[in-house]
Amino acid sequence: PTCRLGVSSLEEITSSLIIQLDDPDAEIRCHVAEVFTTLLDIQRSDSNNCDNVAQSTEMKSKVIEMMDDKFRTAFKSHRYTQHINSLLENILDLKKEISQRNDKII
Repeated sequence: PTCRLGVSSLEEITSSLIIQLDDPDAEIRCHVAEVFTTLLDIQRSDSNNCDNVAQSTEMKSKVIEMMDDKFRTAFKSHRYTQHINSLLENILDLKKEISQRNDKII
């Protein structure tokens, strides 16, 4: 199999959902945060659905950076930032994990 969702597809999903993290309804914000957590967990996963490990690692890094940028922008403009802050912490942890994994490969 090849990589299933590209960065542009995930960027569209992220852009569409991130608006909902500022919804007045706390339940909606919570569910959207769960979706983002799942997307980040997929990036964390070693089962990468790619034939090419280098391609997979590069794509994961691009997805993580894209999500990091969008969450940071949203953090500045949204009224409700609790979930965004948590997601940013999740991204920071994920970046550390990937860096450590890359160090082991080298």
